[in-house]
Amino acid sequence: MIVVSDATPLIGLAKIGQLVLLQDMFGEVLVPQAVYNEVVWGAPHNLDAVEIRRSGWIRVRQVSDQMGVDYLRVDLDAGESEALVLAGELDADCTKQEKHNSSELFLCDLLCESVDFQISINPRSKK
Repeated sequence: MIVVSDATPLIGLAKIGQLVLLQDMFGEVLVPQAVYNEVVWGAPHNLDAVEIRRSGWIRVRQVSDQMGVDYLRVDLDAGESEALVLAGELDADCTKQEKHNSSELFLCDLLCESVDFQISINPRSKK
């Protein structure tokens, strides 16, 4: 299963000590560089950032479609834009992100110990 994450689920689950839930559910989680920079280098000495940096199963992938990222940046931040574009490039099975409307993604809520985020399932995925 290919899973791409935005920063919010990573930060939220790390704050409540449940980051391992993502590993248990998905094995490997991919993040674009902008998300990694936000969660790890935004507060490098924060314990959550250290946990994410040391995880080994959260892996950085580069986005190829910079024009797609630029288009989404009109309404979204860099991490959200890169996560959505990377999910499309990799034909990801799901994208974990903050609540946003999207015509191409089916959004279903996931409530995890008071951290409300969504898993977006790509109905076009062939996996």
